[in-house]
Amino acid sequence: MRPSSQVIDRVTRTAPLGVCFRDEVSGAVVGEGLAVSAYPQGQPSSRRSSVVNRSGIHVLMDLPGLRELEFGAGDAAWWQGLTGRKRYTVEVRDEQHRFLPLSFQVDLPHRGLFQLDQRPFVPLFSAPARQVESTLAVVRAELWDTQAKAPAAWALVQATLPGGRQVRGVADEEGRVALFFQYPAPVDSPTGPPPPSGSPPLLEQQWTLRLRAFHAHRAPGPELPDLRDTLRQLDSAPARLWPNLDGPQELLEPTLLYGRELVVRTEGEPRSRLRLTGSPL
Repeated sequence: MRPSSQVIDRVTRTAPLGVCFRDEVSGAVVGEGLAVSAYPQGQPSSRRSSVVNRSGIHVLMDLPGLRELEFGAGDAAWWQGLTGRKRYTVEVRDEQHRFLPLSFQVDLPHRGLFQLDQRPFVPLFSAPARQVESTLAVVRAELWDTQAKAPAAWALVQATLPGGRQVRGVADEEGRVALFFQYPAPVDSPTGPPPPSGSPPLLEQQWTLRLRAFHAHRAPGPELPDLRDTLRQLDSAPARLWPNLDGPQELLEPTLLYGRELVVRTEGEPRSRLRLTGSPL
């Protein structure tokens, strides 16, 4: 007869923060290849790195100032009675150079997955040099802030496709932005390729995009932009884009051709940049 066992003590541990990162292009969860760390606000020398679980969630533990709280019960009553949360900075860099770096502030411990804009994930925006499948459409621009006379670092660009679908991208510190997305359905095709008789073949398809940019320039631009500040630019009026040197307008309508990268620039601009005039943050 097997002797009965006795539980002497039960130890629980509560993670102060769990973050799900999602590729803005594919919608896939991104776990591997990211360097994620957190530290008490203003104390970068005290940073701790995350670990990635089997679901691709980045979990941060052993954070300075939260050690005792991590060994709390973690049940509903414990969370309800919790007081004295502390502000931490989270920084994210992609070791594989697919995504732009970012940072955000969060009060810890945080129950459940971290939510940004009421969504349980943090979006990752593509770096301009990212390598993607050749089947994706690509829109590029090098944004130049006419007020700051500098690259429009961390500006947000939004393209509206035929049918109303919107895609967005963020410029890097040099103002370079790339939007990657699935091509719209062929013109006159309700279900996608192959095109119906009488419509242009796929390789001759083209679409008109509606392009806007949002940029509240910061001086100087941060090395790691705050993601909330980046997304908050959408709450302001669009920056004015210069199709040519005659003057700016809020909306550009460039033509996307199947199989070709679309590079949007200001006509007459000697350095092939797209000029924009934004508003102060």
